[in-house]
Amino acid sequence: MKSKLVPKAWILLLVLAVAAVWGGNYYYYYAHKFDGAVMLEHYFESQVLPGEPVHFYYVTHRSSSKELIAIRLSDEQYWYAKFQQQHGEYGPYALKSAVVEITHPEQPLPDQTYERFTEIEAWFNDGTSDMLPVGSIQFLPAAPSVSHLIDSTFGSSSNTGEHRKGFRVLEDVRIMDVQTTMADRIGDAVDYKFLSSPPEYTRVEQAIEAGLPLKLKQGQAASLDYTFRVPGQDQRSLHVYRSSLRLSLETASGERLAWDLQLRSTPQASKEAIKALVAQRMEAFRHED
Repeated sequence: MKSKLVPKAWILLLVLAVAAVWGGNYYYYYAHKFDGAVMLEHYFESQVLPGEPVHFYYVTHRSSSKELIAIRLSDEQYWYAKFQQQHGEYGPYALKSAVVEITHPEQPLPDQTYERFTEIEAWFNDGTSDMLPVGSIQFLPAAPSVSHLIDSTFGSSSNTGEHRKGFRVLEDVRIMDVQTTMADRIGDAVDYKFLSSPPEYTRVEQAIEAGLPLKLKQGQAASLDYTFRVPGQDQRSLHVYRSSLRLSLETASGERLAWDLQLRSTPQASKEAIKALVAQRMEAFRHED
């Protein structure tokens, strides 16, 4: 009789253990539930054109169907989301993004576009809207075209932040300086080097060691390798960056122009980082109340 009770006892213990795990997961899941959305920290300082797509990343509870559909700058000025994407679940949370179109291609950008803002009025598919902290965003007016000086021959980029830009100068040009917007924040994560253009019969490239200013004769070609990579353990790895590598150009006649190359990053999310961000924002919200 006793031997028959032992298996039943083990089964009971197993059921209780499964129930405890399920109950713990259930409690954890709903203890972290919230109805709104949390924007990641976005740091933008770059030129923007009408109709250009810009990515905005945000976090919701993973059970939420909430999606960002528009950003409002003023009573009549909306930027609408064209695409939505989910980037995975991190514990009880989901990371999402919306590709927002900056006005329409045929419309000029309003003056509000170029104001620096640290929060946005975000509108969602459930009809709600919230003023959300967003980091620091500063869009810059488009600079004069350099197409009469520079012919871009090719370009490539990777999801690891590595870029290459090939170009040919259409007249004598000196590259006087290279700077990064938001250099005090991301300068240590940006690296670049110029390469001489190889002859057609060889693929061997050589770094240009002359330094700046770099003199290029009419018709001469070169390429620029540049990397924007924030280390994975860095607290900035969860941030979203849109910056520029700005080349200051000078012609033989003394004309000065700027050529901007885009620097962009996507967030390197982790469960711990997402959880800390949500906790921080919820705590700040409670203090506001």
